[in-house]
Amino acid sequence: MADEWEESDLIAALGYSPFEFDHTEAPIWHEADTSGADKAAEAMRVARKLLDSVAFVAKEGDTAPVIEALDDVVPA
Repeated sequence: MADEWEESDLIAALGYSPFEFDHTEAPIWHEADTSGADKAAEAMRVARKLLDSVAFVAKEGDTAPVIEALDDVVPA
C-alpha cells in the first residue's frame, strides 16, 4: 500500500508526498469533464431514426448498412 512506500518513491510516482502535502495550498482534485459519449450515443440514435424514416431514399435498403453499423455501436 502507498502508506508503506518510501517518501522518495511517492514523490517519484506522484510528484509529491501525500502525507507531507499541505492541502491548504492548492486543491489536489478537479471536476472531471465528461467524454461526450452520452451525447454522441444520443446523436447516433437520432441519426438512425432519421435514416430509417427518410422518404427520399433512392431504393429500399439503401440505409441498411448504415443502420446496421449504428446498431453495432449503440442499440436502437
